[in-house]
Amino acid sequence: MSITNEQEIKALSDAVSEEAGRIRQRGKVLIVEDNKIARMVLQGEFSEMELDVILAADGEEALAIAEKEQPDVITMQVDLPKLDGYEVCRRLKNNYNTRSIPVMFVAQSGGDKERKD
Repeated sequence: MSITNEQEIKALSDAVSEEAGRIRQRGKVLIVEDNKIARMVLQGEFSEMELDVILAADGEEALAIAEKEQPDVITMQVDLPKLDGYEVCRRLKNNYNTRSIPVMFVAQSGGDKERKD
C-alpha cells in the first residue's frame, strides 16, 4: 500500500498541529521545498492554520531566510538543491541565532515498490 501525496501532506499537517499551538503566538513557518507545486500545497495547508508562511526553494536560501526571519518552525525536504537538508540542519544547529528553531524533515514517499519475482 502506498501513501498518496494528499496523505503525505495531511500527515505533515498533523505532525505540526501540536507545535502549532505554540507557533500561533508568533505564527511563522519556513517551508523548504524545491518542488513548486508541493510548496504551494504546503503553503495552503499552513495558511489555513493561520500561520505566516515563508518559502525557500533550496538549502542556501533556507539558511539565509532562517537567519533573517527567525521562523518558529522549519519544514524541510532532505533532498534539496545546493545544500541537502542534513547540511542545512547542521548549519542551523551550529548557528547561535537559529539553533533553537525546530526542524521537521519531510520525506517523500517512493510509491509502490516494484516486485521482482
